[in-house]
Amino acid sequence: MNTNDQNQNQNAPADLDSLYEQSLDDIPALPGFKLPLPGVYKLKIVAQGLKDINESRAHEIQYEVLETLEAQEGNTIGEACNPGDKFSQLYFMSTQKSVSFNMSRIGELLKPVSEAFGVKKFKDILEKAVGCEVIAIVKLRQNKMNKEQWFPEVEELQLQ
Repeated sequence: MNTNDQNQNQNAPADLDSLYEQSLDDIPALPGFKLPLPGVYKLKIVAQGLKDINESRAHEIQYEVLETLEAQEGNTIGEACNPGDKFSQLYFMSTQKSVSFNMSRIGELLKPVSEAFGVKKFKDILEKAVGCEVIAIVKLRQNKMNKEQWFPEVEELQLQ
């Protein structure tokens, strides 16, 4: 047995047999990447940055759900979120017009970060945002090209 196996065995719960007797209904679901129901959430901004998607550049802001404060139950689009679930919002930067428009959208969304940290440079605001806990209104936006595809859209946030 190597050292890693020994360390894992030392960290395992003492009574695994009783844990195996649980119903699947009693075992919490793993956090996932979800399309959240529209509502109000306590979130943590966990990542941000540029990424390539289908030959386009996009700025992604990734969120982790800390708590659902209010969700539109019964909505047929989106899923109920549990703490630890994640979702992201993309801002495509494929043309000069979309770059200007989406930088303005991101700047407006993250204005509370700018004010709280006293920073004005776009790059600094983005860096300071990671790790921030926020209360946010989340809505859903339909894909213009594929009416069956929906995306989360954080409309407003307040720092906690």
